[in-house]
Amino acid sequence: MKIQNINILGVCVDINLISGKELKGLPIGIIAEFYIYSGVFYKEEYVFYHSKTEKEYTPSAYASYSAKINSVLKKPVILITNKRDYNNRMRLYGQGVYFVASSKFAFLPNLIVNTLGLNSKAKRTKLLSPKAQFLLLYWMQEQSLGRKVSIADFFGKWEFSYISIARALAELEQFGVCNSTKNKNNSKSYYFSHDKKTTWNECQEILRNPVSKIIYSDEPAPADYRITSISALSHYSMLNPEKNNTVAVLNDDFRKSSWKVRTNEVEGKFRIEIWCYEPAMFANEKYVDRLSLVLSLRDDMDARIEGEVERVINEMQWL
Repeated sequence: MKIQNINILGVCVDINLISGKELKGLPIGIIAEFYIYSGVFYKEEYVFYHSKTEKEYTPSAYASYSAKINSVLKKPVILITNKRDYNNRMRLYGQGVYFVASSKFAFLPNLIVNTLGLNSKAKRTKLLSPKAQFLLLYWMQEQSLGRKVSIADFFGKWEFSYISIARALAELEQFGVCNSTKNKNNSKSYYFSHDKKTTWNECQEILRNPVSKIIYSDEPAPADYRITSISALSHYSMLNPEKNNTVAVLNDDFRKSSWKVRTNEVEGKFRIEIWCYEPAMFANEKYVDRLSLVLSLRDDMDARIEGEVERVINEMQWL
């Protein structure tokens, strides 16, 4: 069924069928199977395509079709698909297929940043958003990442959508932490302005304390909660640990937890920190990451703790 417009992340885009003459050079099979359109989104022209019969193909097949259409029409190619479930979207992501699945789900790396820049008119706040800070701290501590990164370097490691990562990187660019460049395939690369240690030092005024609330319980927290506070600091330094570990949990996870009913805001044997971003930055770690830990302690440090925090920073491997 032919269509005349498509909703891209809440924006209605008019699209027009491309004539057969303009499709010269495409394999007959693609022309026979797909409707192929042109459309303008935020002053840039794109090619869209979808099956005439609503038949769905494998992600690798779509990657091949997109590449062939792009080679002839020389514009970014976007699949219009009904594959809206998580697993199918992940497979399309993995093949690098640009797509729109609904008004909420899309994989459009170059378009996302354009939309943010033209539509949000975001005001620069004093502090980074939790997700932007999370990605920045991950970049500082992940030794495999250099100063040049892409959205793909972060995608799939946590339950973050592709769009939310793009927005976080766009925010870092707004704060002057990094700059973006468009690649030949219309994706984006981000280049951090300074090395990791310099970035840490220069970003202190825009980094937030990840702890939004402290509560207590007389029962131990679930085993998968990350250890934080003094016990985590003792892990990274020479400090003695607490008698009972303090743990950190993401606010959204805590609200969904059945264990929540066994906590209170006044006192208890076990201390729980509610964090504004994911405490589990690195897989297979029992402790929160070093830099988030430092930020969680910097507003309430005695001389003993301050010295160990300084040790943690000084012993960081800034690559």
